[in-house]
Amino acid sequence: MNSFQSPHKAFETVHCRKIPTPMDCLLLSFYVSRLNTPTTSFEIRESSKEGAGRGLFSKVDISKGSLIGFEMGPLSLHIHPSAMSTIEAIFDFFPETSDINAVYGYMFGYGYSIYFFVSISLS
Repeated sequence: MNSFQSPHKAFETVHCRKIPTPMDCLLLSFYVSRLNTPTTSFEIRESSKEGAGRGLFSKVDISKGSLIGFEMGPLSLHIHPSAMSTIEAIFDFFPETSDINAVYGYMFGYGYSIYFFVSISLS
């Protein structure tokens, strides 16, 4: 399965030489050229402001335009729309089955698209 997630460099090179250049290649080169602030540079703790509760705080200065947690991107899970439809159909017929409940719950509990944003434009 890893070979599907990380294609061989030769396939990546051929893919990125297409005209016009695919958007994923443009974005990858943009992201790789940015500084990254790893997730280890953050901590979750109580705020010093009264009544503010818990929050995410940086342990280092973050420069403008830096990515945050870019190294976590490959750890994401993609559920193809056709697989999602199949899971939903099975759940509709067998909602009491614990295995499908777990998959369905995970899919809707954590199944959101992740995009990387920076504070500057691509141009």
